[in-house]
Amino acid sequence: MLQIYILIWYLCIFEDKRLSKCQEWRRVITSFLPILVTKKYPAVNLPDIE
Repeated sequence: MLQIYILIWYLCIFEDKRLSKCQEWRRVITSFLPILVTKKYPAVNLPDIE
């Protein structure tokens, strides 16, 4: 599941012109991705992405 979020996040950043709902997805994923990663890998501290 984490790989799916990373894939969508990647596509939204680099393929923004093609995907129409990217702004919404980017906001959702940017909010949840650090939480998912830190829950699965507690040693990983991600910087704040804005």
